Amino acid sequence: MNDRSDLAAKYKDQMPKYIDKWLEIGTNTNRVEIEDAKVVIRNLRKLLDLKEDKPIIIVDNPMEAWVMCYLRTEQYISIEQLRNRNARGIRRQSKQLRNTRL
Repeated sequence: MNDRSDLAAKYKDQMPKYIDKWLEIGTNTNRVEIEDAKVVIRNLRKLLDLKEDKPIIIVDNPMEAWVMCYLRTEQYISIEQLRNRNARGIRRQSKQLRNTRL
C-alpha cells in the first residue's frame, strides 16, 4: 500500500470513536452556567469581528427563544421587559404555545 491508502485506513479505523464523541457532545443536555455562556458568546462575537455588543438573553429551549424573538421584533417589547418576562411568564407562554395544535 502507498502512504495515502495507509492514512485513509488509519482514519477509517478511528471513525467510530469520533462519531461517538461528537454524538455525545451534540446530544448533551446538561445545563450551562449563564456566565460561562456569556463568555463563549462574547468570544464568538470577537472571533467573527462583530463590533456592536448585543444584549444576551438565555432561555431554556428553542420554543422560548422563538417566543422571545417574536416579542422583541413583532411586539416591540424592550430587552429589559423581556428579561423581566423571562423571569416570570415566558416559560408559561411557551408551554401554552407548545400545547397548541397548528
